[in-house]
Amino acid sequence: MQSNRPKQLFSNRAALWILVILGIVALGCIPQCRFAAVLAKADIEHSLGYKKWSIADYRTAVEIEPSSEEALGRLIALLQDDNQGDNALTFLHMLEHMDTPSAQLTVAEHMSEITLSKRDYNAALNFSNQWIALAPNNARAYHAKGDALAGLGRSDEAVEALDRSLQIDPGSGAAPDRDALLQKSRVFETYTESVSHPKLENNFSDYDALLRDCVRLNMADQDQNAEEAATKAMRLKPDGASAVFLRGWSRMIEHNYDGALADIRAAERLANHKSISFPILNTGQVLPSHYEFADLVFFEGCIEQCRKDYKSALTNFDRAIALRQFGDYFTARAKLYRILGRVNDAERDEAVAAKITPKRSFKNVPIKEPLETILAP
Repeated sequence: MQSNRPKQLFSNRAALWILVILGIVALGCIPQCRFAAVLAKADIEHSLGYKKWSIADYRTAVEIEPSSEEALGRLIALLQDDNQGDNALTFLHMLEHMDTPSAQLTVAEHMSEITLSKRDYNAALNFSNQWIALAPNNARAYHAKGDALAGLGRSDEAVEALDRSLQIDPGSGAAPDRDALLQKSRVFETYTESVSHPKLENNFSDYDALLRDCVRLNMADQDQNAEEAATKAMRLKPDGASAVFLRGWSRMIEHNYDGALADIRAAERLANHKSISFPILNTGQVLPSHYEFADLVFFEGCIEQCRKDYKSALTNFDRAIALRQFGDYFTARAKLYRILGRVNDAERDEAVAAKITPKRSFKNVPIKEPLETILAP
């Protein structure tokens, strides 16, 4: 008898919810009560985990009462939780026209999150500042500001914002982001120290030191200086594929896609189907790294995609996969297939990427938008 008690309680609760929903539906038949009934029904569906149903009913509630901040706020939050940021924007624009502090707060909060997800860091910083102005003791607002500043390369300010988030609420979730920024800063300082003392670089030529400088400067968001360091290395060793590649990478980060494309193609010719190597920084130590020839072909495809030459991009992704079947290659091609509307091909590559090993990792050199989206898993 005791073992049947949980089942009986569950069935009683389910029956109670069904009765409540039936009552709400009946109440909704009265025109004056329809908005309240639909909103209550959506709330219950949401609490039971029926996301699609609750979204549909929150939409209906907004159609009945477009000026309801309550219904709009719940719908926007649920759309974002369902990764429908673009759909949420439509309803955020409705809130923007409501001149109330609560509406503006909702707009600032959700626009901060949406622009961060789109990696539009300037806009995210603007909205997070608005959020803080309206809710100065909100830990999440400072967390959003810190993430926006980090995306803009303003690490010191980002750490300050994340620290403030943790001061308000130690459980805000900002600690991992702050610690990652501090670690990056410490690594950069360690590297700078090693460059200042040649005794720590016994195994590297001047050419290699310039390559390290290029990587270091890219890490510090000094992309033009990084390009200059790579150019100097090219003068020392005109046939050095690594220097040409790193200059192309620096130009790619700067969004100089034509210059980047020329350099990556030149690096491919110089590499002559062989891998390239250069020194990198890893936890304060200078270590050798290399990219395979297939990687160079893949990067050429990435640049073509950044230039919106999707046909050439797809050709190079195909070439790279023919050389080496890395999971990241398939992921990038799947994203391109989706841009081209080839859903079946995209799903096939996504399935392959989920199973295939090894997966390539491109963490040795910093990446920025739009390349970051292409390379993201």
